[in-house]
Amino acid sequence: MNKNAINLSSLLFSILLIAIILFANSGYFHTCYLSVWCQRWIIDTASILTPFLLPFLPLFLFSVITFRARESIYRPWYRLTIWWIPISLLLILITPPAEVGGSFGPQLSLGKGDVAFVTSALYAIISFCIVVWTWVVSHDKKQ
Repeated sequence: MNKNAINLSSLLFSILLIAIILFANSGYFHTCYLSVWCQRWIIDTASILTPFLLPFLPLFLFSVITFRARESIYRPWYRLTIWWIPISLLLILITPPAEVGGSFGPQLSLGKGDVAFVTSALYAIISFCIVVWTWVVSHDKKQ
């Protein structure tokens, strides 16, 4: 997959995520709110799609950052991305939805949204470290 394809696909998925979030928080949702089936459909769709689309925000950010970068910086980041995103999506897929409730103790539950957030945050941190590290190493080799 080339840089343009990664940029375009991550941009489209990021736009879809932002559109879902904006629609769920807009006045259109509140007009739909009067209809129970419409309300349930929007909430269900947003709760199903949002965790799966969350990893594409940092992917888009780093694909834009590395787009103009030299191949020596892009390749290590691409090798991370090529396995991290599918594994993140698989982890999100196999994680059960968060259970709410219980009568005693702290309400600790790990759901799809939590896994999506953690994998996205880890991906962003690791990507940042890889980009900075490879830039520093390649910059030192030039001097």
